[in-house]
Amino acid sequence: MADGILRFCDHGHRCQTAKKPSVGVHQPPGHLLATTPLEVVAMDFTKLEVSGDGKKDVLVFTKWTVAIATKDQASMSVVKVLLKEHIT
Repeated sequence: MADGILRFCDHGHRCQTAKKPSVGVHQPPGHLLATTPLEVVAMDFTKLEVSGDGKKDVLVFTKWTVAIATKDQASMSVVKVLLKEHIT
């Protein structure tokens, strides 16, 4: 049975797509060098429990220690947070 499982994992489409690539993918060093402030802004979303005002997503800026609650992960929510909290 173990041989059958190994054979399936070696040739099965689902197992092949779930495996990590055998060759690492790397960006060349220095590919995101900023020459002006806010030229490169890294951010990500994380989900938390729903708050009292209905917000369940948190937008986290990775360059600063900033986390802002949002109602969803839509692009307009990101734009509003950027404009309200960082640009103006």
